[in-house]
Amino acid sequence: MANEKTGTVAAQGTYTFSNNSIQGNYKLLSSGETISFIGTYDPNSKQMTCSLGMAPNTTGQGKWVVNKP
Repeated sequence: MANEKTGTVAAQGTYTFSNNSIQGNYKLLSSGETISFIGTYDPNSKQMTCSLGMAPNTTGQGKWVVNKP
């Protein structure tokens, strides 16, 4: 992931996506903390909803939602 304004890389990680489910983790380069996440994609609404937490947990740090136009 990169900072939208500066282009500086802020985090690096990996994910897998299969059968409309996603899971992965990324490391915040500034702090060294690792975040894990898990979620699902709904093809009808074109929306992906994920929860995230401090690795190895996938909850406790919030959630994010992505909409596909």
